[in-house]
Amino acid sequence: MNDPKTRTSKKCNKCQQVKPLSDFRNSKRSPDGKQYRCRSCQNKDKKTPKAKARHKKNLAAFYARNPGYGLRRSQRRRGVKDVDTFDWDRYKEDKGNVCECCGESDPDKLRRDHNHDTGLTRALLCDFCNRGAGFVADDPARLRKLADIMERDRVNGYDKYVI
Repeated sequence: MNDPKTRTSKKCNKCQQVKPLSDFRNSKRSPDGKQYRCRSCQNKDKKTPKAKARHKKNLAAFYARNPGYGLRRSQRRRGVKDVDTFDWDRYKEDKGNVCECCGESDPDKLRRDHNHDTGLTRALLCDFCNRGAGFVADDPARLRKLADIMERDRVNGYDKYVI
């Protein structure tokens, strides 16, 4: 009768409530095949600052053991092979640690702008300028046209259609 495999409910070790087995995630380690804490308790625990810090630390350790992990897979599809050999620190130093577009010097905001077709580096840009390049779909003609519109409006004024 108390066989763990035939039960339909279980008591959560955290909230001490008896809940149906469907409220517990699967686990290979426990005798009944379900985890010891219910889903809602696990979800609450994931949102604590301590859990977020532990997750961030684990991710940092993973990426330290697997350099270029996230990039390597996507760029392998496009045939780009220079990601692992890219020396980010030396590149930033060569470019003066400033955005080549606006001159932003905050190191936390600097990004490696790259050609999306080849994956090769184009410039050192701040986050704002890099997003701007993405918003115009990396199209120089579109960016020139946008600049022309801005220049034209600066000359003609903005109140042409104000009612």
